Amino acid sequence: MVEVCHGKNNQRSFLPLNGNIRGCWENIVNSISNLRFNGKGLNNLILGKVANGEDIRFWLNTWTGDSPFVERWTHLFGLELSKLCRVAERRLVNQGNGGFTWNWSRQPESDVELKEWQECHEILNRISLNNNKDLWKWNNDNQEGFSVKAVKLALIEDIDDDHPPNFEWCKWVPLKCNIMVWRGNLDRLATRVNLRRRIVNITSVMCPLCEELEETIKHLFTACSLVDRVWSAFSAWCNFPQIYAFAFKDIMEIHKFTQLSKKAKTLIQGLMFITCWCIWKGRNEMVF
Repeated sequence: MVEVCHGKNNQRSFLPLNGNIRGCWENIVNSISNLRFNGKGLNNLILGKVANGEDIRFWLNTWTGDSPFVERWTHLFGLELSKLCRVAERRLVNQGNGGFTWNWSRQPESDVELKEWQECHEILNRISLNNNKDLWKWNNDNQEGFSVKAVKLALIEDIDDDHPPNFEWCKWVPLKCNIMVWRGNLDRLATRVNLRRRIVNITSVMCPLCEELEETIKHLFTACSLVDRVWSAFSAWCNFPQIYAFAFKDIMEIHKFTQLSKKAKTLIQGLMFITCWCIWKGRNEMVF
């Protein structure tokens, strides 16, 4: 259904998006487009392991090398008439595994086009197709197939605490809420792990709310089982999609990825700040 509504032959992204259609899919594509892992986009990290070539797009997916063909051979892609074609559609069955067919608007003729075509042929000559199903894997993950767990771990590991995101103050909420969230953004709240880091003698570093993991900013506001229920109640009360946050900065920026008006986005931002302040206040009341 997504491909029917959003797919178009001139697209350059592995995720189709029709700018004239607003909605949930647009939010998903925009969020994925903003993801970066060590400077790489998601399409460079979800690797196709080609077999029969029926699921992997020839130009738009990464299936040999570390980038899709659309980024490596831009001039050839410009000549391609079927830009959404899959690997299987380029395979010449009667010439075995090594043969590929093309659907150009014209034959490559400039020096740049001929050079790219030569490079393309050198790569494709090393490709061997078979009758098995194509697979997907995450970056250099050794397991067969793609897993959401591997992506989540990469998201968490990729967060650079030395370079916190820019902080946007919310003007309509109390100053104490802004300051508390600003300190959380800098990882300067007195969580138990931060106190231990400052050589403060404390009896335990476990989260006082759930007692399941060490109390860090990330755990307290995004992973604590009790706080998860708070965010679920928040979503239900605001008639807002379920909140999934992997880092504190996700809480600060989640309002940006909605289809709401500017005024409504500011309202959601402020309510998120107030909720964070209530979580921190409740935590302190339990500890002290």
